[in-house]
Amino acid sequence: MPSFRLNILTRKRACSRWSRSIAALIIVAGLAACASAEDEDFQAGGGADDHPAVAAVRRLVGFIRYERDDRALQLVNMQALAQQLLGAEYSRTPPEKRARFEELLSEYIRLNAFPQARGYFKDIDISYGAPAFTGGRVRIPSSIAYLGSERARFSWVLEQTAGRYQVVDFLNAQGVSSMQSSRDRQIQPLLRQGGIDLVLEKLNALVEELRNKSH
Repeated sequence: MPSFRLNILTRKRACSRWSRSIAALIIVAGLAACASAEDEDFQAGGGADDHPAVAAVRRLVGFIRYERDDRALQLVNMQALAQQLLGAEYSRTPPEKRARFEELLSEYIRLNAFPQARGYFKDIDISYGAPAFTGGRVRIPSSIAYLGSERARFSWVLEQTAGRYQVVDFLNAQGVSSMQSSRDRQIQPLLRQGGIDLVLEKLNALVEELRNKSH
């Protein structure tokens, strides 16, 4: 039986490979930010010029760092991720199976991506550029100092939903979407092989494996 492997499972060491995974959306800058989140809502520490979308990223980082994963997940738009990962199949998928996919994806990120971020990233310097607005989305260019002088460049992509900004994608230095890459390389082959039921089966098996390891 072929294994369902979102690249969230793989700890990437090379900067050029981080952007190929869904994990990049959540953890590539995860613990790297220098946000000193001490209050209840882990407010951004970058001053009055910070855009609310940048503040959302900083809060996400703080929640991950301090193991408040439920709060961190609220800053990730699971429906938007599901729509991008499933592509055209999303509109053909029954609502209950869409909801199940989003639930499993959320749990997979919580059990795997967040712990990896806490364990792997320590004291890495991150910088944020000025937000850019395109088609209702906000792109925040960022870079991480890695291995001394080397810098990994990437962008967070956020959308505003119900008055708050949530992460919906991640772009590498060349502007390639991690959601599109994961859809084309990982999700679509499974959909062609066995439809949404096979995707749910494989993702559920991974989540159960992670749950068992966490006990």
